[in-house]
Amino acid sequence: MKLITIRHGLTPSNQAGILQGQRVDDKLSPEGHQQAERLAQEIGEKSESVAAIYSSPLRRTKETAEYVSKVLGLPIIEKEEIKERDFGTLSGKTWSEIPENKDNQLKQKDKAFVYDYRPFGGESVSQVRQRLQSFLEFVRQKHEAENIICVTHGGILRLLYDELRQTQPKELPPGSVHIFNI
Repeated sequence: MKLITIRHGLTPSNQAGILQGQRVDDKLSPEGHQQAERLAQEIGEKSESVAAIYSSPLRRTKETAEYVSKVLGLPIIEKEEIKERDFGTLSGKTWSEIPENKDNQLKQKDKAFVYDYRPFGGESVSQVRQRLQSFLEFVRQKHEAENIICVTHGGILRLLYDELRQTQPKELPPGSVHIFNI
């Protein structure tokens, strides 16, 4: 199975360095719409057979997925399991606005997959990993030898690289495509 994974297009919060998670549900910025349109056209030009388009239910991913859906003529299937991690009450803030992020400790824990946002009303890495594993098991069973598209978020994408034991690129910019052979 080929898992064609797309990080949603740029949002105003991405541009401002704001933690979005699940609670800040921005629309795409004008540049984000351009990114989504461009990547949808690129995917369409590759003319690979795609069985399904899965998307996080958050606005920024659904808007990105709509471009791909129009090009491929496939419906979007929303999956809660691939929505971004919940930062709890830290949502809507930048890393520098968070008093608990002294010496970038929270940010470093986030990047090292040892975060726990439960004290802030959010999720731990194990909770997010469990959601992602559930999604991967679902698509493995449903799409054993097919190509599928997954429109998701940076945090989920980073965890996917880790879960599939793939070397993560230095950057995972909004509007980027990442392909995994499973």
